[in-house]
Amino acid sequence: MKIVIIGQWVYPEQKPRSQRAWQLGLRLAKEGHDVTLYALLGSTYDYSTVEREYGLKVRNLGVSWNGLTDSEGHRKKHLVSGVIKNLLDEYDVFPGRDFYPMVRKALKKEGEIDLLVSIASPHAIHWAVARCIDRSKVKTWIADSGDPFMLNPFMKHHSCLEKQERLWCGKCDYITIPIEEARESYYPEYAGKIRVIPQGFDFQEITLPPYVKNDIPVFIFSGRAYENLRDPGSFLRYLSKCGRDYSFVVYTNSPELFNSVPIPGKMSVNGYIPRKELLPKLARADFLINITNPSTVQSPSKLIDYALSGRPVLDISSSFTDEERNRFERFLDGDYSMAHRIENLDRYDIRNVAEAFVSLARR
Repeated sequence: MKIVIIGQWVYPEQKPRSQRAWQLGLRLAKEGHDVTLYALLGSTYDYSTVEREYGLKVRNLGVSWNGLTDSEGHRKKHLVSGVIKNLLDEYDVFPGRDFYPMVRKALKKEGEIDLLVSIASPHAIHWAVARCIDRSKVKTWIADSGDPFMLNPFMKHHSCLEKQERLWCGKCDYITIPIEEARESYYPEYAGKIRVIPQGFDFQEITLPPYVKNDIPVFIFSGRAYENLRDPGSFLRYLSKCGRDYSFVVYTNSPELFNSVPIPGKMSVNGYIPRKELLPKLARADFLINITNPSTVQSPSKLIDYALSGRPVLDISSSFTDEERNRFERFLDGDYSMAHRIENLDRYDIRNVAEAFVSLARR
């Protein structure tokens, strides 16, 4: 099957959407499909090895001059475009216009395609495909959406963008979402197109050290935090005064929210690291911290990493209630009876995830 995947990022970027594109592309190529993966690439990482060893062709969509980051975290931005973005745009809608000529060129180059997968966010990827696709040449188009857009309870967008959402929802064959609860965040008339395919990871890459209880409790948070949504502030203020010995390790791309409450000697705040490095660190912790979303339509993909690590997970909210404080103190004492549990881990095996995508194209 000839398969084309289009997203903004791939490896070495550590975002959930880059992982989605990268893991899916690699697995499909390993299974013998003719796979081309398009993204905004940097200038340093060499993709020739994966093409030589696995047959995955990684191609550069192009260069964004309006501030979209590439897969190495770099961006180019003209002063004029920056001013326009600040005046007219939120959440990369204006810079997303850069995708239109890039996607048009990529689709024209690829010609006949059995399966096209566009990966959002950003949703401008879907918008560009909807405007540029020739349905006589693309047998199946799957619009994969990690987060909803227009009906996202966390982010409100201008009503004029509803037309863009309805355009891609109407043109694609399927809308894939990672969790069942996200269905309610799409317009009901497209409900028949929605399929749930969770985030996938290569379980065969995972080698974890045996767990040994630490001398003092060690707990880890990994992921992105959001002010007033997935906010660590209340938890950190408690930690700064609790008087217990512990070590709290954080891996995040939002360090400012953790550094807002300094806890010298007990907390270390670090940037994201590759999953191969992160999972062994999670496995050595006594337990893991999950800051929950106020809405159920989104779920952090890091929960899958947490489950794979085999360590207990403590759910806390941004408000860090008295009940949550009591649970946390029980965790410090080694009582994990109230740990968050993720069932049916096999759903997240990239082999099953890849098969779910292919099966849609074969219908």
